[in-house]
Amino acid sequence: EDLSEFVGQHLDFRVTKFEGGRHLNLVVSRRLLLEEEQRARAEATRASIKEGAVLQGIVTSLQDYGAFVDLGGIEGMIHISELTFHRVKHPSEILSVGQALEVSVLRIDKTDNPKRPEKIALSLRVLSRDPWTEVAQQFPVGSRVQGQVTRLQPFGAFVELAPGVEGLIHISEMGAGKRIGHPQEVLSPGQAVEASVIAIDPANKRISLTLDEAKAAEAAPDLA
Repeated sequence: EDLSEFVGQHLDFRVTKFEGGRHLNLVVSRRLLLEEEQRARAEATRASIKEGAVLQGIVTSLQDYGAFVDLGGIEGMIHISELTFHRVKHPSEILSVGQALEVSVLRIDKTDNPKRPEKIALSLRVLSRDPWTEVAQQFPVGSRVQGQVTRLQPFGAFVELAPGVEGLIHISEMGAGKRIGHPQEVLSPGQAVEASVIAIDPANKRISLTLDEAKAAEAAPDLA
């Protein structure tokens, strides 16, 4: 928008038009040269990209559904679900345009678009440590835990115990013997809550919680 920033700069250009004679007519383009350079980088990058490869990139834009990353003349996209193990509402919570980062190539899909012959799916999450690998030690059965309610469903409430780790308080574990019609009668999103762990299934990433102290007392011996 402000062309004055180019005044005084020495740049390379491609000559696109030259007419000699009394009145010289010379047209040059920097954009064409940059596009040529980008295509050359893209070809070099394309030769090294394969599923599972770990590459360096630069974040070029952020969208509601994910982040686009320049891998060297070729763009790939990190879907919002592949940014981290914990939930984020927008990629801007953890990334910014211009940020350098390391990504893993999840998938390469060919397209019919000659300008973008492939769609490259990337991931940050696979390069991070899965928080579920240590939940059995961090949240053993029978232990008291503290967390925050993230969302309510008719069957229960999900509680974030640590980044990337959620437990479920089933509706039957909320009333301590009293009949509950909906979790919203007891809990609300964003509420801090203390509960007890009654079951863990790390393989399926499930932690069952209860607000019933009697149930908690029954589970406590499992700590041994």
